[in-house]
Amino acid sequence: MKVQFGNGRKNGNKLNMVIARTHRLSTRLVGMQLTSGNLFGILLSMLQMSLGFEIVSAPATKGVWYMVVAVFLIGCMLGLLIERLSIGGLATVRESSEAKRKVEDDFYKLSERGEPSSWAIENRDRKLKGYKRDIIVGWSFGALGMLLSTSIGDVFWHSLFAPMDSWVEYPLSFGCACVIGLTFVHSELFKSLLDRVLKAILQDMHLMQVAVATEKNNMQLDMAASAMDSVRNDEVVRDPIEAKMAKVVVKSLSNFSDGIGPMEIEGSISDVPQLPPATPRGQYHQYKEELRRLLASDPNISVGDLAKHFGKSKSTVADWKNKYRAGL
Repeated sequence: MKVQFGNGRKNGNKLNMVIARTHRLSTRLVGMQLTSGNLFGILLSMLQMSLGFEIVSAPATKGVWYMVVAVFLIGCMLGLLIERLSIGGLATVRESSEAKRKVEDDFYKLSERGEPSSWAIENRDRKLKGYKRDIIVGWSFGALGMLLSTSIGDVFWHSLFAPMDSWVEYPLSFGCACVIGLTFVHSELFKSLLDRVLKAILQDMHLMQVAVATEKNNMQLDMAASAMDSVRNDEVVRDPIEAKMAKVVVKSLSNFSDGIGPMEIEGSISDVPQLPPATPRGQYHQYKEELRRLLASDPNISVGDLAKHFGKSKSTVADWKNKYRAGL
């Protein structure tokens, strides 16, 4: 059975892009949760108050449709106004705190340049006093709005968890009613931090860039591997290449055989058997007289001519020549 490794490799490469896209989608969903939390909190507050009013007013409305619609609309509008108090108060706290921090930072920079004047100190105290007052007012409205939202919204949640035991009913109903106010606190008081998180999410393209670069390399390797497989399995393509390689091998062997053929000695051709590559000890003394005769007849004879004459390598003959001239 033939195993298709290529398909597994390609599927593995596709998973790289799936991982990168999943990571990008998950981070974008986190960003959507952070940005849409206030909107969902307002809608949920309006809905829970309206349903709570419907439950309480059921004996009075007695199923009259226009009364039911009126109670529902009243609950929605009241929920919108209450959450306006919560969000507005918390936003006031946030803005006043940031302005207060800026005044303190500016005064600190002024103090670094020298002793601040009495006017600068008085101006700082005046501004800080005003911002502290705004923070207190903001917390007052924000706390009042969250208290009203939790109390009125708890009517619906209390009715929902009523069949459960009391030790479970009250914590669950109170927790569900509180989650809206806690969402507003987190989104408003930590808005600067959340904005930095959202900016990082929007700019987070590193993993996708790595996946794209890796996918490019994987595609190149896959195409090269597929081309190798095609050449290996296609005799029509492979035969001409093998023929060219055979010619190169034949030419190389021919050159090698020419180098170990008959050698010319003193103008005559004689068949000299090929000596082993390693030079045995004592061959210098064996050819010493012949070397002496050649150097006596032609002192300027080259090492290459001597190597061709003896059928030895140039390094071996050069060593012989040096030994002879040294009197060895």
